[in-house]
Amino acid sequence: MKVSIFGSCRQQPLLEHYTGTSIQEALTYPHYTKEIIQAIEFCKGMPISTLTTQHCFRTDILQNSPITNQADLQREYEESDVIVVEIASRTCYEWNHVFMHHITTEEQYGFYAREQIIQRELSDEEIEADLWRIKQLVQGKKLLITSHIYTKEQGKRYELIKLIERLCLKYDIAFLSPSEYLVHETDVYQEEPILAHYTDKGKEIIGHVYKDAIDNLFKPYTVVLVVKQQYENFPQTSTSNFWGIGDMLRSIYGMYKKSKYSNYKLRVDLSHHPIAPFLIHSTTTLPVDLHTIPFVVNDEIDRYIHTALCTQNTVYMGVHCNLQAYHSCEHDTLLKILMKRHIRPNHEFTSFMNEYVQHIQPLSSATVLHYRLGDSELVNGIIDTNKLDTYYAHLLTHMTEHSILLTDSSVFKSFVKEKGCTIAMFDHVIGHTGYDSSYDKIKNSLFEFFIISKVKQIKTYSIYEWISGFVYSIHRLFDIPLVSIR
Repeated sequence: MKVSIFGSCRQQPLLEHYTGTSIQEALTYPHYTKEIIQAIEFCKGMPISTLTTQHCFRTDILQNSPITNQADLQREYEESDVIVVEIASRTCYEWNHVFMHHITTEEQYGFYAREQIIQRELSDEEIEADLWRIKQLVQGKKLLITSHIYTKEQGKRYELIKLIERLCLKYDIAFLSPSEYLVHETDVYQEEPILAHYTDKGKEIIGHVYKDAIDNLFKPYTVVLVVKQQYENFPQTSTSNFWGIGDMLRSIYGMYKKSKYSNYKLRVDLSHHPIAPFLIHSTTTLPVDLHTIPFVVNDEIDRYIHTALCTQNTVYMGVHCNLQAYHSCEHDTLLKILMKRHIRPNHEFTSFMNEYVQHIQPLSSATVLHYRLGDSELVNGIIDTNKLDTYYAHLLTHMTEHSILLTDSSVFKSFVKEKGCTIAMFDHVIGHTGYDSSYDKIKNSLFEFFIISKVKQIKTYSIYEWISGFVYSIHRLFDIPLVSIR
């Protein structure tokens, strides 16, 4: 498979997995849509005078010489299977009806008409028209649009990224925002005044992300995992058929793993679940009745998908995967990256959490003592006080100066508080994310999930024979050490 890159060096990690053409290095690193269109058109044979190419394409500017190998670039473009386009800026540089690379404006490159270059910001409407033009230009080849990187969800760069994301969704163009996959990673960006480059670690991670995105372009089928609290074919009661965040994340993980070995790509739709208001997520416009989407259990998933794809290209379903989903495989590193992009707190929720945890810092040195005392109280309100003294004595043997108590039992938390225990706690009520519909209870439960994902260690006690899926999912996805203290 051969890939042509129209973008910056941030796309080069994908060349560890695919053969690249020489177009990027031989021609230019374009940044804005009109410059990208010009470069693609040139590679498709559009005539530009050799004198002009010396001043508008990056490589020719650096070498101070005109393009002489357009025919070679055209041949390589035609041999390409995939076109990767990075839209990194909305700043446009135009001179004499030609779109210039931004370095032309710098004195050191000696362009004789620098003062005649018109610099302006492209409008949303122009970018939309240009994106449609790019799609038309590359017809017959696979197209992946990617964006710049970011570390904060505000400002001109972030607004451009979200615009491109919306437009790609509108025009059914594959889109990748690299920072979505790196938000939970450390040491992936080089330290520089204007964020622009990856570290070696960042290059390795993002190379696998690009490979996954490009491989998906060639998969003819799509499975949409629609995550909800309730499904008609599994009626929910107060004792059965509800799945918490641990179940949810394990099932998403399991479906991603299945998609790696299958001829379909996976899309995850969280927008219909009560956790959606607190997360960054994409909303899928469902062409089917939301209430008729079936829930399929572990052993039936593969057969259901195979049967459905015999008659349709897209399948909409909910699923439950068993613990086997977490068994190790060669895709584990990538699967963790893919998973983490679905559990990103949005701006408002992040601000709420930052304010709430000010009295417990740093979280990175804290140990969470997690007591899973069961759904009887959390879901059904049945309170058993017989073992509170036993649980409390157990807590005292494990707590340290930097411990945080988290539990699904508000009664136990009140009991610990009444005893005058100094362990850190949060004064709020949580709910079961698979059952509760209370906005505040869901918010508080998610808050605790994200807190645990940032601590040094988890020690967990459970009344069940299994470890809580709530903390186990955090251990599995965020590599937080987990110890059972039953």
